[in-house]
Amino acid sequence: MAASSTAQDRGPAFEPEEYARRLRACREELGRLFLDGLLVSSPENIYYLSGYGTKGVFAYQVLIVPAQGDIVLVTRGIEAGNAAAVMPHSPIKRFVTYTDQESPTALVAQEIRRLDLARARIGCEKRNWFLVVQAFEQLQAELEGAVFTDATAVVEGLRAVKSPAEMNYLRSAAAISETAADAALAVIHEGATENDVAIAVISSLISGGGEYVATWPNIKAGWRTGLAHAAWAGEPLRRGEWLTMEFAGVVRRYHAPVYRTVFLGQPAPPYRRIAETLRRAHDAGVQALRPGNTVGEVDRIQRSVIEGDGYAKLIGHRTGYAVGIGFPPTWAQTNGISFLPGSDIELQAGMVFHMVLYLVEPAIFGMGVGQTVAVTETGHEILTSRTDKGPIYLA
Repeated sequence: MAASSTAQDRGPAFEPEEYARRLRACREELGRLFLDGLLVSSPENIYYLSGYGTKGVFAYQVLIVPAQGDIVLVTRGIEAGNAAAVMPHSPIKRFVTYTDQESPTALVAQEIRRLDLARARIGCEKRNWFLVVQAFEQLQAELEGAVFTDATAVVEGLRAVKSPAEMNYLRSAAAISETAADAALAVIHEGATENDVAIAVISSLISGGGEYVATWPNIKAGWRTGLAHAAWAGEPLRRGEWLTMEFAGVVRRYHAPVYRTVFLGQPAPPYRRIAETLRRAHDAGVQALRPGNTVGEVDRIQRSVIEGDGYAKLIGHRTGYAVGIGFPPTWAQTNGISFLPGSDIELQAGMVFHMVLYLVEPAIFGMGVGQTVAVTETGHEILTSRTDKGPIYLA
């Protein structure tokens, strides 16, 4: 069904000119790839191009972007209010919805035919969680004359460099993260629990003006710090043990994560040495963030510190990743830039990363340091620099 545009909300996240610029850039990429249209399934990419977002990302939705003409949103019927609310300031001029008894892919095929793209070259985001195999096969069956090709990187590439308006949201989100870190430190003491810390963090994220986070905070104490992605579970905080926390402030879906490690008391020398290595490796990586340097070189610098101190076995994962728009299940930019060995991606001003190192012996201990950092014209800006990056020792 077509919808009216009478709904009101708190106003646009961006001015119409910014959405127009993004759409032009997207269509330039379609031209470069000789594509007649693009089906955008990732909620982050839909939001980036149109301003439309919903927490109901578990349901099928797609933004149809023809090389020319109006873009069309197809979404679940219950989301009609979200679509109508965004239309007054969105490039979306038409949206259609399906009921829970209807086939969403049949509706997408109908709209593609209406746009005269039934025999066109159409890009799809094949590498994302939201275009499931069944839906893709149904689209192919519905549109036998169309040629579908992988265009996952089209919008992801556009999102790599943030605009000044995006940077403003990220700075606001970073301030919320820092306030939450302060709130957590205020309740950390022997006898408190992971739950007490979680309450302080989540309450601060919300009261500070933050939106819902793409994933729950990771808050772990004692041996549970060796569980990479674990939430709170009531574990008590004991003197002589670590506590790790990872969470993000969110403004207009832009996430600014931090990772903090706290030790109650003074750690034994072996653990203090690991903590010092962690801090030095993180600092070296952040200092290497500047235009013209490569992602692989920054990764090499961080790993060289860790490996040089004899802790290579404690790290087997990426040493940073791109952040920005986030929807469940992650705040990391899916299919975005990851700091991995050998990457020749060149850093540019406006890129934003969660520079995070996590040294772990699984199910025994873990400690991490993470800050949200932007690449600038002359180097970098640490957006979450107000609070101590840690590891932090509490008496």
